[in-house]
Amino acid sequence: MKLLDRYVIREMLGPFLFGVCTFTMLILSFDTLLRTARLLLEDQVNVGVAVRFLIASIPQPLAFAFPMSALLCCLLAFGRLSGDTEIVAMKAGGISLYRIALPGLLLMATLSAVDIYLSDRIVPNANYESGIVLMQSLLKQTDENIIKKMTIDDIAPDGTYRQIMARAFNPERGLIEGLTIVFYRDTLRSRQMWADSASYSNGVWQMYKVRSQDLDDAGNVISTSYSDVMTLPLGSPDKLNERPRNRTECNRRMLLKKMRIEMNTHGGQVTRKAREYLVEYYARIALPMSCLVFGLFGIPLGLQPHRSSKSIGIGLCLGFIILYYLLGTFSRAMGEGGHLPPLVAAWLPNGIFGGVGLGLLIKAGRV
Repeated sequence: MKLLDRYVIREMLGPFLFGVCTFTMLILSFDTLLRTARLLLEDQVNVGVAVRFLIASIPQPLAFAFPMSALLCCLLAFGRLSGDTEIVAMKAGGISLYRIALPGLLLMATLSAVDIYLSDRIVPNANYESGIVLMQSLLKQTDENIIKKMTIDDIAPDGTYRQIMARAFNPERGLIEGLTIVFYRDTLRSRQMWADSASYSNGVWQMYKVRSQDLDDAGNVISTSYSDVMTLPLGSPDKLNERPRNRTECNRRMLLKKMRIEMNTHGGQVTRKAREYLVEYYARIALPMSCLVFGLFGIPLGLQPHRSSKSIGIGLCLGFIILYYLLGTFSRAMGEGGHLPPLVAAWLPNGIFGGVGLGLLIKAGRV
């Protein structure tokens, strides 16, 4: 049976690699390649920067191309096996359809695992890098002595949420002026601090002329203390000066953290932005798992009569991919709007296509 496994997988790998290259280039050409060419032609960036931007822009289209290519390879590979009556020959030799489909489904599961890693570990950092390249090249902010306001929402070392605000922040000199810090525990303000200034030296932030207040659950001041100097647990100036990440630039851990901070700063309420983070959090698994879902759907569909033509296989692939992403866009909008639970919104297209595919596979196995 190992010979059968190798044969089926080899039959599927060719169309899969063809699909990955084709779909990735198509997605890139819609926006990234045109933007890169425009930047070069208008002399806004040099060739080195354009290449950096192009390379950093590849992982996201690549991650999207995996599910499309998975469906394409199932349709083409099993369509050819069926069209050349090889499936009939295998069944005549006593091999069930489920056993024939098993190596294809295992390959789809492996592709899903690879795509999960690509979508959650590689793509966010690549998207962030492409944004940094454009910011540094077009906005010319690399060497400026930037002085600006600062607002940070994060988790303090003791586990409480804190909001840090500053009237002025100079990352080049490592200086903060007009510092205000508010701590929250269980959505209630528990402590607040003010400092005239803070400076960064030897890897540590020091606050000067600090006033602190501890609050009870009703927001009343319990105690007030003063200090000339106090240490502030905070990242380096370079870290604080990093451009804030949007949803496509965050991994799942960052998305969950942003969602919790968003809820905490709004009194525990699940805002639209919090739902957006949560839908994206679940979608980082759901979308790559569509490779396996398309395996369940594409293998029995490829076995249908008149599916041996490559043009028919490609046409079916594009049609079902469009349907899948339209359904996914609708369900995500419903989830972000609060009409569907975020988990359901992210997994609804997989549930529909997977259910239909499982039914088709069971029906084909009975023939």
